[in-house]
Amino acid sequence: MKKYLISVFIIQSIILSDICVAQYKLLNTSPEIRDTIDLIERNYYNLYPDIKEFQYAMIYFCDDSVTISKIIYINENGVLADTVISHTPNYERNLIASIRQINSDRLENYESGAKATVTKIDGNIFVGKLLSVQDSSFILCPDTITSGNTLIFLRSYEKFNVNEVSDIFIENDFSNRVRTEATYGILLGIIPGVLISLNNSDTRAGFGFSKTSVEIMVGLTGGAVGALIGGALGAIVGLIISPAEETIELNSASDIEQLKGYLIE
Repeated sequence: MKKYLISVFIIQSIILSDICVAQYKLLNTSPEIRDTIDLIERNYYNLYPDIKEFQYAMIYFCDDSVTISKIIYINENGVLADTVISHTPNYERNLIASIRQINSDRLENYESGAKATVTKIDGNIFVGKLLSVQDSSFILCPDTITSGNTLIFLRSYEKFNVNEVSDIFIENDFSNRVRTEATYGILLGIIPGVLISLNNSDTRAGFGFSKTSVEIMVGLTGGAVGALIGGALGAIVGLIISPAEETIELNSASDIEQLKGYLIE
């Protein structure tokens, strides 16, 4: 009789759980993930890290204060099972915002030029762009990819645990940093160049030109000179602040922080 009551209780719990989920709306977290988070996406975004043998998950929400995740996994008996996790208020909004930010940061890291050569303990070597660094793992986009976006990253990324890596050689591309700093220098140099030229030049009318025309020509000349000087100084600053090429052995938390220094995020 006791076993019968326990069986009835379990069946009722499953039915009530399914009914509860049916009352919720299925959340689309992003155009790439849509409404189901698979294993590849879980590892990429580091979601549900404590769930072993994760298979896939779906997130349901009712309003700003009620959100749950229904997670499918393989239990210790090798059988598909599910569990439901309740989340804090506004979880779905925060999750969507976090995924968007991660996508943006990793695209920026891909374009920043930090190229990494990873040597694993078993001797295998992987080359690619460094996208993300966490406390115990990091993600690379293979160098065979010539243009990046989130969908391409999800299809091709490689994730490495720190304890399986011997060292990482960072081959930093200085051109992006130099280009960025030079652009800032040009923009910052134009206005001072114009003002200095106007204050230190004779802008009276003459040779058939009106005073306004002379001022415009002097201002343009000063702006061009200021842009050249600012751009040159910016390029020098870019070279100085760009990280040098180096090999990092991941033996401690400080090594992880050093590797993070090559990222935008």
